[in-house]
Amino acid sequence: MVDYNYLDPLAYLDEPSITDKSKYLDYMQGSGYQTSPIFQQGAERWDPQGIESMLAETKFKGPMGQGLSAQAMTEGETGLYVDDIEKILAEVEEDIRGKYRHESPEVIEKQVKRARKEALTDWQTQMGHEGSHLGFDYDKTLGTTLSMLLNKNPRSEENWNYMHDLMYGGGNLDFQRKQLINRGLYSLPSGGWTPETYDKIKNSGLVPWQQGVLMQGPTTAAGQIALGQTPDQVQAQGQAYMDPDRGNVQAPTMTQQQMVQEAQQTGGTVNPHEATQAAWTPPAQSDLDAVMAKGGLVGINHLTRRL
Repeated sequence: MVDYNYLDPLAYLDEPSITDKSKYLDYMQGSGYQTSPIFQQGAERWDPQGIESMLAETKFKGPMGQGLSAQAMTEGETGLYVDDIEKILAEVEEDIRGKYRHESPEVIEKQVKRARKEALTDWQTQMGHEGSHLGFDYDKTLGTTLSMLLNKNPRSEENWNYMHDLMYGGGNLDFQRKQLINRGLYSLPSGGWTPETYDKIKNSGLVPWQQGVLMQGPTTAAGQIALGQTPDQVQAQGQAYMDPDRGNVQAPTMTQQQMVQEAQQTGGTVNPHEATQAAWTPPAQSDLDAVMAKGGLVGINHLTRRL
């Protein structure tokens, strides 16, 4: 290593510290971020040995990063650096064992377990937050440059990412919650988004399915996590949420096959009664006699129309 060089940041780094991202992603096990298709997309895009990840690491280890209390940092479209979680957990355990060295072994082990869990949850939330930055997508119909200028500015994306943290993150999220309250995007009484939040998400420039994921809010996300739904299912829910026919009673009734397919995609279930109704086509009035002759049931409305 050499002293940090502002003119040549990469001179600070001989080679990237992270060569295999699988170890870091394995430590996300049990985190709500594993349910999120936005985080999943960011994790897939992360190139730990790429130039952008090397830049993220040099910034993190340089003067800029030293002034922050963060454990992760992103750069560009594929760059991410995150602190070594195994080192963090080892340091936490060593500190706790020293602090409680005069206590009984049972007390020491209990405190070690608690401290390790808290440290891991905090690391997962920072990893989840920064990794999700790589997963946000914006509508490019206005042109890439204009779209980025209008929509992907740091303050706006932090809003969406703070919302995402409250939906899929764990541990102490008071900072994210306070930031959204101050910006009029979170309601304390309801524990969810304000009415204005939905308009801001619609005007965010995010692609429709990501808008739909965010609009569903913390309560829905908690249900997704509890049910063990997959990122693909949550993405399908987000897409369905933004469907133009959503809530349109005049939209064509779905067939049984369409109902089953949608349920499979979104992680939902099909009510057998509703599926039967969707698949059944009322007989023409001229066929009523044939239906009655076969022992079928005829609605009273059909009978009264015949009288």
